[in-house]
Amino acid sequence: MSFLDGLMGFLARGNQYDPIIVTPDGFAPVGMQIKGSSVTVGGTAFGFDGPRTLYGADADRPAAATAHAVVPFAYYVAVDIPGTVYQTDGTNWQVQ
Repeated sequence: MSFLDGLMGFLARGNQYDPIIVTPDGFAPVGMQIKGSSVTVGGTAFGFDGPRTLYGADADRPAAATAHAVVPFAYYVAVDIPGTVYQTDGTNWQVQ
């Protein structure tokens, strides 16, 4: 079982992570809320594997600029489409 399969199974069973702020300087930028292994971008929570990988459904992928403002040069793994990984250049998502 991969890490991602385990994480999705954990969340599917209704588990949640305890709120823990993990930024090195002790605060989260405006519009960002980090809770354990999740991050909120534009009001939607995504799985998060720091320092820059977001996980979620392809249809829920945030705008590239919005994701970049929260997690610079973020990667986005579309968990519902095997092997689909995007990276933001700050403006657009590029398929990797």
